Amino acid sequence: LETVMAHYELPPPSYLCEVDGNADVLAGVEVEVPGDGVFEMPQRVFFWSPACLGSAEAYERAALQAISFLQGLYGFVVRDYNYDCVVVYRNYGKDAVAVAASAVRYAAYLERILACTRSSAADPSRRVFHAPARPPANLVLLYSSLLAYVSFI
Repeated sequence: LETVMAHYELPPPSYLCEVDGNADVLAGVEVEVPGDGVFEMPQRVFFWSPACLGSAEAYERAALQAISFLQGLYGFVVRDYNYDCVVVYRNYGKDAVAVAASAVRYAAYLERILACTRSSAADPSRRVFHAPARPPANLVLLYSSLLAYVSFI
């Protein structure tokens, strides 16, 4: 809120605390914006939030109301970088799941090849792929690496 106020060369906001007629504590933010006309006095606008959950949260809610008001007045957009980070992490998570699923499919494929290789070594009449009796060392290493990565993900 302070950054927005400074950007538009407005006076800094005031933070208030009041008790209403029902003895409820309210946290408030007061902002001063220029009047509509040339000779019109600046206008003070108040935003209130009940302070039942804690004063810091109540002031944050009141400040968000003030920011929303100023957005309507000046037409700016506030980016929530926390939200942007959540979206990035969500996309990374989806990509990681896709990679893991591909790795599982490929590991299953390699496992079938290795199983056929082993079975053909044990019984030459059951050769399906006509694979060599011993699987290549790099294929076994690739298979074990894939299993390790999939279990890590």
